[in-house]
Amino acid sequence: MFYGHIQLQYAFPDKISNVVFADEFSAGLNMARFFTKRVHLGIYGVFETRGLFGLLFPCSFNQAFGAAINKNANLTNLSHDDSTKTAYFLNQCTSSGSVGGCGRYLYGFSFYLPYRFFPMIRVYTGLENVLVNNSGLSSSQQYEDWLNLNFDVKGVSISFFYPLDNGTITGENVSLSFFYEEEEFGDGNLDGINLKSFINPAFFNTYGTVYRYGIKLGIELF
Repeated sequence: MFYGHIQLQYAFPDKISNVVFADEFSAGLNMARFFTKRVHLGIYGVFETRGLFGLLFPCSFNQAFGAAINKNANLTNLSHDDSTKTAYFLNQCTSSGSVGGCGRYLYGFSFYLPYRFFPMIRVYTGLENVLVNNSGLSSSQQYEDWLNLNFDVKGVSISFFYPLDNGTITGENVSLSFFYEEEEFGDGNLDGINLKSFINPAFFNTYGTVYRYGIKLGIELF
């Protein structure tokens, strides 16, 4: 009835950031189990953090992204505090290793038929919270340990299992997953400051929606 997974993710470089490693944890409920054992239809939630992997494999903004966002920035309509903060963020977009980590908070639906090599299909949405170094800001502007760059994400993944117990999918299974995501960067904010309030519209023709894909390796628990 209950299920979950622990996975290590590798996302290929996209238009915003370079290589990303992450660890992912999920827990869910198989709603179909109340009616039948022949179908899995679940709801689940995911917490993903770059934590230790963010330290071992530092991530940075893509150079072309950093150049483009600085070229299209306009801070004249911001308050003094917001202007100082966004100017610092723009500088970090061109700095190596400026992304200190990331929290992802996702929820979605999963479906599969309980046969040995039938893949699980997951469809999900949620929030991505990218942590950006803010050590160069004054203490009065460091509301938290990091600047928080937030935007919505949605995606789909397909997972293939290898049962560890002679063919039954109940218990522990090694999984290999392939995923595809859309990051709605155009609707994002920096510590509550709407990105569109200081970035020219032309920028979002290229970076409004960014696509990401990658693989995950882990353990599925049923």
